[in-house]
Amino acid sequence: MMAGLFTLMSIILGSIYFQKRKLAFVLLLVTIGLCWLMLYYHATSTLQINW
Repeated sequence: MMAGLFTLMSIILGSIYFQKRKLAFVLLLVTIGLCWLMLYYHATSTLQINW
């Protein structure tokens, strides 16, 4: 999982130099948001929290 995250980060950081900076920044924010959602879901599922 961590290798996949590092691969995504390297692809997005590379796109900053090869594409429009604004688009790359949006993709970076989306990726960070998805990472936080995955971490939050993993933490809640590990703690067995039922909402």
